Amino acid sequence: MFAKKQRYSFKNGIPGKVFSTAYFVIRYEGKDDTLFQCAVVVGKKVDKKAVGRNKIKRIVVQNIKDLVSKDNKTNLILYARSKINELTKEQIKEELQKAFKTIKIT
Repeated sequence: MFAKKQRYSFKNGIPGKVFSTAYFVIRYEGKDDTLFQCAVVVGKKVDKKAVGRNKIKRIVVQNIKDLVSKDNKTNLILYARSKINELTKEQIKEELQKAFKTIKIT
């Protein structure tokens, strides 16, 4: 779980830029005045049980913490798609690396 300051609040809307893969959708926006903020959304279509959704969230959050520095000033929301269940932890990390390299977050 991210620190309270690093959790994204949906009160101000959602970021405008979108990057999509078969496994997740990333909405992001660079800001100069804020810290790195992130949210991970896993819906019931991905996994019916809360245990499965929470497991996916934990894996994704840990990989984001490993890949993105705290000094990065980006707002990031990751929406998981149902195909993410087919991936292992290492494959999820590789897909995130590819996505972050493409959108130049790391």
